[in-house]
Amino acid sequence: MSPGKQHSFLIMNMENTYPLAGLRESGKNQIFGATVCACVVVPDSEALRRLSDVVVDRADRLSDSALWALDPIIRREARVFCFVPSMSVYNAQVAKMRGDQLAIVGWLYAHALSEAMHTGPVERVSLKKFSRLDTITPALSRLDISAPEEFFIERTGRQMETLVEAASVCARVAYMNQLRALEDCVDSSLCLGYGQDWGDLAQAIYDKYGAAALCRVAREHAPIIRRILGR
Repeated sequence: MSPGKQHSFLIMNMENTYPLAGLRESGKNQIFGATVCACVVVPDSEALRRLSDVVVDRADRLSDSALWALDPIIRREARVFCFVPSMSVYNAQVAKMRGDQLAIVGWLYAHALSEAMHTGPVERVSLKKFSRLDTITPALSRLDISAPEEFFIERTGRQMETLVEAASVCARVAYMNQLRALEDCVDSSLCLGYGQDWGDLAQAIYDKYGAAALCRVAREHAPIIRRILGR
């Protein structure tokens, strides 16, 4: 598909058509770093089968080391595009969308898919269950992306789940890459959760980098962040 005249979109369970893409986000509702999205495109059924041999579990059940190991394997079998907005761009978009997480995810999906479609063909897109096309398609339209009817497929079956989970792996790695610079600066992990040390770490990062280091959603909703910001 390519930019051009707009068509309608439907979620359909249907026979695969290649090249086939999978989309998934990572970092939603986190305190630090922008939410990111990955688009993974496989050229044919054989590449998808090979991916299904190595992506055998959900990304959120895998350790960071397992995710790091899987990412280059996925990239050998597929084209991978990660949309990682800067914090200033991300926070501006969150403000524009008034913190609507579904709309934000639609915006992320559209940008990742746009990058893929501008560098090679994409015939169909596999989405996680319950994805909201009413948030994805307006964002695509604003990027002048068109697609035929039945372009989007709700994931069904093991291989469709594999493609979405492969995108989840790459998105998670892209999100973790954002955190590395901050981790190097503060000499501590950003994956501490809400323990005693977490508040001190958040304060140290805020003192050094200001509010730009913090996700706008977190700034508005996390009690620790509100306390740090004096709200």
